[in-house]
Amino acid sequence: MRGEPIEILGSSQRSRDLTDVRDVVEAIIRAGERRVNTAVNVGTGVGHRLSEMVRALIDVTGIDGDIIVTDARPDEAPVTLADTTRCGQVLGFVPSTDLHDIVSRVASGERVPMMAAS
Repeated sequence: MRGEPIEILGSSQRSRDLTDVRDVVEAIIRAGERRVNTAVNVGTGVGHRLSEMVRALIDVTGIDGDIIVTDARPDEAPVTLADTTRCGQVLGFVPSTDLHDIVSRVASGERVPMMAAS
């Protein structure tokens, strides 16, 4: 949105399991309510290619700037994907991610409302 190129690290075919922050908050609340005392992967179990993320960014913002691919750091995984088995079993739900919705909220500056302290 500042007119800078969109930078993709490594390859547009690399993928990431993206989790909406609202689902992370829901997972924390459920873990507290259920007194979960074990590690739980909070993810969708679905990978989104970097090219899909860029397409969502372009679709939502209407900005169609230059896209450059640069070298990824050697320690970056080509794919991240959460095993959601325990999330479903322990928390009773598995998040899902709508790329266009997330990009729309970020582009509009929408903020997640803060919860009142109890």
